[in-house]
Amino acid sequence: MRTVTTTLALALTLSAAGPVHAAPKRETLPGDHMVFAGVGVLVAGIAAYGLLGAGLAIGSAAEQDIVGQPRAEDLQARRDLLERGRLGNRLAIAGGVVAALSMGVGIPLVIVGRRRHIRAMSSLSATPMAGGGGLTLRVRW
Repeated sequence: MRTVTTTLALALTLSAAGPVHAAPKRETLPGDHMVFAGVGVLVAGIAAYGLLGAGLAIGSAAEQDIVGQPRAEDLQARRDLLERGRLGNRLAIAGGVVAALSMGVGIPLVIVGRRRHIRAMSSLSATPMAGGGGLTLRVRW
C-alpha cells in the first residue's frame, strides 16, 4: 500500500511541474561521424583482442590436457583434444588479424575526425575595426 501512495505522489509531483522539454540537439560538426565510426571500429578491435585471448586459453588448455595424457590411451580422446587445440589456434589467429586491422583503421579515423572537428571549431580571421585593424580568434567548445 505504501508503494502505491509513493508512486501516486511522484506522478502528481511530475504532472504539477509542467511539461518536460527535450534538451537542445548538439550541432554536428565535420568529422563527428568519422570519430563515431572510428570508436566503433576500435571497440570491435578490443573485442577481437578478447577473442585472441580466449583462443590462446583454449589452445593452452588443450595442450596441457594432451601432454598429461598417456600415449596408449583412447585415440578418439586424443583426436578431440587436438581438434580443440586447432579451434583455439584458429580463434587466436582470427582475433589477432581482426584486432590488428581494426586498430589500424580505427585509430586514423579518430585522429582525422578530431582534426576536422577542431578545424571547424576554431578559426582565425582579420577583421577591420573602426579604430584600425584587428585580429579575431574564435574558439567554440
